[in-house]
Amino acid sequence: MTGLPRPPLGAGWDRFKGWRDQYDRMRRWHGRLVREHGQAHLDLGWSHEFWDTAFAFFQNAYHLKDWIIADRPDLATTIEATITGNPSLRYCADICNGTKHRAVDRRHRIPGHLAPIREYAPHEPTRQRLHVIGPEGPQPVLDLADDCLTTWDQFIATHLEPATETDQRT
Repeated sequence: MTGLPRPPLGAGWDRFKGWRDQYDRMRRWHGRLVREHGQAHLDLGWSHEFWDTAFAFFQNAYHLKDWIIADRPDLATTIEATITGNPSLRYCADICNGTKHRAVDRRHRIPGHLAPIREYAPHEPTRQRLHVIGPEGPQPVLDLADDCLTTWDQFIATHLEPATETDQRT
């Protein structure tokens, strides 16, 4: 691609620095997911837009760990323990890897296979419930996403915010 002007300094991918940028991106995807969820409930067909948004959220939520570890390698073991100890983050990891890669070559954190499903509400024919089904039965997608967000918020408040406040004062 010759003839294209070079982007100005600071206009490249390097402008997205640090875990905070990935955290903010994850939160924006969560907001989109909440909005899409409202629309998907009204859609009697398969909502590709909703599932695309859900998959993007889970990919961004799971990969927040990589951004944090890049900035704070000392938290790698703590992050892994947090993911392993939280069912929603385990689902998040498997949804991420299952939708991002053609063939998953990593161990599953949730035994068996996961699948997106919609459940019709017969008493409300224009509404449906959207889930990921796993070995524990159907898990509401929005509940999984909300719990992932809450768990990351708690992790950040415990392990990153105190250091961030100290760094800003010096």
